[in-house]
Amino acid sequence: MQRWIWPVAALLVLMASSPALGSESLPEIAMLHVGEYMAVIRNDSFGLRTGANTLTVEIPNLPAGDDVQLQFSGPKGELIDVPLRPFTATSEPPDMASMGHTSGHTMPAHANMEGGQPTHSHGAAQEGAGPAWSARGTAVIRSPGTWSLALRIRDANAVIQQSAASLQAQPGGPSKAYLGFAGVMMGGFLTYGIVKRGTYQRRGR
Repeated sequence: MQRWIWPVAALLVLMASSPALGSESLPEIAMLHVGEYMAVIRNDSFGLRTGANTLTVEIPNLPAGDDVQLQFSGPKGELIDVPLRPFTATSEPPDMASMGHTSGHTMPAHANMEGGQPTHSHGAAQEGAGPAWSARGTAVIRSPGTWSLALRIRDANAVIQQSAASLQAQPGGPSKAYLGFAGVMMGGFLTYGIVKRGTYQRRGR
């Protein structure tokens, strides 16, 4: 039994710590053109959900000192400012130009702001994008429905650029994809342990 319980324990630790590792493994829920920058918003689940959402913002080539603000507005007039905490990713940022959509319940929203009005776009990412400025924050969504996500960048000259996208918040709960993956992996380890135990018992006779 001890031969397979340690791999199971290691798997659980790895799954629990995965959001703190490479952020490119997290589902993308929005891609926003904010002026000359392209920002990617990721969540710890597929799409937006009610309850706590741990969000990651990635902006390549953002100059040091620029201020980034993230805000949600809800269907009932809610306004949620999301405090962002910059961090250094432990792996290289994803290739924005070749980034594919992450499959899930909600497809990523793509939008930019032109003349103060949101317009949807699938424009290409910045060429020669350098290391991404990355930050995380938690938004607690109280009700399901259509929420607006607004990202603002204020530069050293106090010039503010903004982009927005609409996201559909689903009722909270564990991610079905995550539970399915965890179930398959744990079931595989348990099956392996049972088979190995039976093999050892037959050899001992």
